[in-house]
Amino acid sequence: MNIFYCVPIPYYWDAYAYNNSTTGVCVSPATMMTALYVQYGISVVADWVTCLLPLILLKDSLMDTKLKILTWCLLGMGIFASGAGIATIIFAPTYTDVDDFTHTAYGLFVAQTTEPFIGMLAASFSTYYPLFKSLRTTLIGDPGIKMKNLTSIPTTEGLKDAKTESVYMSV
Repeated sequence: MNIFYCVPIPYYWDAYAYNNSTTGVCVSPATMMTALYVQYGISVVADWVTCLLPLILLKDSLMDTKLKILTWCLLGMGIFASGAGIATIIFAPTYTDVDDFTHTAYGLFVAQTTEPFIGMLAASFSTYYPLFKSLRTTLIGDPGIKMKNLTSIPTTEGLKDAKTESVYMSV
């Protein structure tokens, strides 16, 4: 969207060049600021709505409690991503400095690139769940075995199969 702020389009990056031979007109800094505030205001609200709405819906779901907490944490990263949008709004006044735009808008650039990075990271975390579950089983053992009731542990007393001589466990 920013590329269309100047006419002709090459003037957007040639305006600050040392040997500027291109002439053109750009949108005023006040208009650029207004567009930035609107864009990131909508982004922050969208982050919060898309994060909190599923949390409310998951509250009464029949999911396992551990999985529900993991899902809440994953969706909670949307709130963390909105922090980058809020930082963009805070750094927005540097957007109007036309003397040395690259130096003064550094914080703005970092905040603008952090928000999509956090979103992509949160989107990919859900694919790691089977990997971590497999590693947990490999490193710690089978999480399905619970030692709460010692009377229900299978014993070696049982029947022997005549063909394989294996022992059947009895409960």
